[in-house]
Amino acid sequence: MKKITALLSSLLMVSAITPFSVSAADTQSTARLYFSSDKNVISTEEAKAGIKVPVSVYVDDKSNDIQSLTAKWICSSEYVTLKGITDPTLETEAKQYTTSLGESFTADFTPFCFSSIVDGKLKANGSVFVDESELGDNGYTENVVNNRLAITYTQNLMDSAGNEIKKSSYLGAKSDEFMLTSFTAEFAPGTPAGYYKIEFIDDAKNVNSSYFNFYSGDGKTVLSDLVFTVGFMRGDVNNDGVVDAIDASMTLAEYASVSVGSGNKFTEIQQLAADVNIDNELNASDASSILAYYAQVSTGSTPSFD
Repeated sequence: MKKITALLSSLLMVSAITPFSVSAADTQSTARLYFSSDKNVISTEEAKAGIKVPVSVYVDDKSNDIQSLTAKWICSSEYVTLKGITDPTLETEAKQYTTSLGESFTADFTPFCFSSIVDGKLKANGSVFVDESELGDNGYTENVVNNRLAITYTQNLMDSAGNEIKKSSYLGAKSDEFMLTSFTAEFAPGTPAGYYKIEFIDDAKNVNSSYFNFYSGDGKTVLSDLVFTVGFMRGDVNNDGVVDAIDASMTLAEYASVSVGSGNKFTEIQQLAADVNIDNELNASDASSILAYYAQVSTGSTPSFD
């Protein structure tokens, strides 16, 4: 116990000396494109058999001013295939929904953020289409060859009198109450242990509005990747099912051992679990991130390594 306490004290000292950095984009951003999945940890057994994981795409637009948006994303791994992108405007079975604002409506297509309620029924705002440059041999919904997907929204909001509304509005209380689209990430049978990332493609045409002008280099839009871990849990170095101070302590001890020339004592899986910033190096920054993650859990915040 004393050893763990001493190691944690050392970790806190390192954290105090090298505080977490916040980029200009983090402090200035007013919009974020991000993925959401109920599952981002895949067990060894699931990887062995192969598994399909549903993923949704969202936009968090603080300015409420995006007039058009193209979201493109890719996975570079040969073990992961992106398929089945959803065009939410395609008709499905009519269902009843209610927004967080208490607005009830009927929809015969999947509710998505660029839509509005007119006379109790959902109406798509503008148009939705898949970028022609992303088309593959298997149809407009997927591109297996490049393992990348894209969908574009252009808005054409109208008021009850038929006049165009220039400023965007979203279904519900905020832009990401409802998704942009969804797709499936298919992990092939026998996918080996490791990190697998789905990432947005940095494209100057990603966001266009009266406020943003263009995405590229504006410092106002963040593109957040989705990281899957296969065969282990990110940050869970001792494989006990939780990420806590012990994992941070073990990571710092391993870093210290390597730093003084005593060699690497972690297994390959432990090395992967400890390298939470996925830079193929294990150092005090990883230990600090694990401790910060544990602190987020302890205070009831939503934990994240990203």
